[in-house]
Amino acid sequence: MLPAFTDAQRAMAPLKIDCVVEERFQEIPAWHSAVDRVLPVSREAWHRHPLRALTSRPWQQLRLQLKKHHYDWVLDLDGSLASVWLSRCLNTASVGFEQQREDGPKLSRLLYRSRFAGDENRHWAEQVRDLFAYAMKYTRPVLATSKSPACPDSSCILQAHQFCHQPGQSNDIVLLCCSRYAGRVYPAEQARALIESLIESGFRIRMAWRDVKSREYARAVAKGLEQVDVLPKLKLSGITAVLAEARGVITVDNGLSHLGAAVNVPMVTLLNQDSDLRYVAYGGKQAVLNSGDEPLSSLLPSQVIQALNTLLSAHGSQGDGSQGDGFQEHVSKEYGSQEHGPQEVKPIKKPALSPRVQLSPPVLAVEDA
Repeated sequence: MLPAFTDAQRAMAPLKIDCVVEERFQEIPAWHSAVDRVLPVSREAWHRHPLRALTSRPWQQLRLQLKKHHYDWVLDLDGSLASVWLSRCLNTASVGFEQQREDGPKLSRLLYRSRFAGDENRHWAEQVRDLFAYAMKYTRPVLATSKSPACPDSSCILQAHQFCHQPGQSNDIVLLCCSRYAGRVYPAEQARALIESLIESGFRIRMAWRDVKSREYARAVAKGLEQVDVLPKLKLSGITAVLAEARGVITVDNGLSHLGAAVNVPMVTLLNQDSDLRYVAYGGKQAVLNSGDEPLSSLLPSQVIQALNTLLSAHGSQGDGSQGDGFQEHVSKEYGSQEHGPQEVKPIKKPALSPRVQLSPPVLAVEDA
């Protein structure tokens, strides 16, 4: 979503964006300079009980807040019944995707005043950037043409200096190896072996978490290891600051990995067939280890460390949200050309305003000043 904000801000400056977003993510849109208001909503009300939400008092208050402005564009990135209905209530041409995401109601798209037939094979962030360009009638450069998790346009990345004073200058490796989906969790025994190898190499390990499951996983993996810091519960901005300071990140497909990609820290992502490449973390300094049909346990700690060392050698320890001259060459040689997106690293076999936009979860509204 944030890369699309940057595109729109450049094309339509000055621009103000109002964003309706789930409560647990309300910090994130506010990080972007184009965002004027963030209006949080309950996921429970929005997704599980949309009809009840439409008649609830919070819903009525939300509508009143949005009606205080005239919006030039309304973009629905969510596709739920509630978000589509909200976009229709604002008396501004609403735009959404022709094909809804798998969990969205199929008929809701008929309520849009304009529908965008995006390329479902592209990464979701690229699809959103295309939707913005279509709705607001500007041209953006097409840099990624596949499901690639790499974003070669460094200008769409958040600046790590927003979150810490010295990005990438610590000797920390952050591990984010747990997920709410069992098939995406890196086995604790292998995570511990990975940590021990990293400690031997002189790194300090930090483990971040967002829920009880990932907290208990981190505590179990770190038990008895003095060089491992299991962080306390932090806001998303706090976790992002930890990631921005780190030398590198090792992660599975989970929500926090997107924060690491956003501040462009060197990051190794462990994937398997449970992960859809269209929705994994989207950043510039990434290496992907994909076990394919095999479980994540088939990815050995030695492979992960090898991928991390290659990534750190290519990008140094800057971690400042910028990409050096060697970035394109590294992507081209190691992960495929940018035109077609990086290829996944094969597992090593075991030896033998201005205008104003409104978004709701997110629907976006844009308004002329």
